[in-house]
Amino acid sequence: MINLIIIFGDIANYVFSGASSEHRELSASYLAQWRSISESARRGAKHYNFGGVSGDDKMYHGWQGLTLFKKKFGGYLVEHAPFYDLVARRGWYWLYNLRKLALSYGSK
Repeated sequence: MINLIIIFGDIANYVFSGASSEHRELSASYLAQWRSISESARRGAKHYNFGGVSGDDKMYHGWQGLTLFKKKFGGYLVEHAPFYDLVARRGWYWLYNLRKLALSYGSK
């Protein structure tokens, strides 16, 4: 299990985590997140930003499990303005979106 957390000022920002499927029933992800939260607080962070979740009014495809996992830690929801892609190279952006589309069909 690995967590990547970046602390900036008094906010610890969760960026990424990854875990093996081996022994998934032990729920090591919960312990790893709790250790990240505790270590962030020890280093002076007053807030732990879990990153994106789906709001109750709209559930993004594939985010159900991730949203439920993050909400089990408590906290509160902060809504930000929507984000947009600024396209610098249309060809690469088209390939990027084609890859995302292909991966979304592969996960169904």
